[in-house]
Amino acid sequence: MDPRAAEALADLVEGAVDLYGRDVATALGVLPDGEGLDRASGDAVSALLRKDGALHPEPTDPPAGLL
Repeated sequence: MDPRAAEALADLVEGAVDLYGRDVATALGVLPDGEGLDRASGDAVSALLRKDGALHPEPTDPPAGLL
């Protein structure tokens, strides 16, 4: 993938989460109304939306040279 395309996609995803993440978490019953997103609520949303129901692995440093 072109690094510029990956960066643009990352910016779009970040913007979508900034705009709608709290609404999605609230609609899924993960977040009470008015509270902000945190790591735990993000993990709960990920677990509910993944097809296999598993949480994503802990983030790791990207391999050298990809960024």
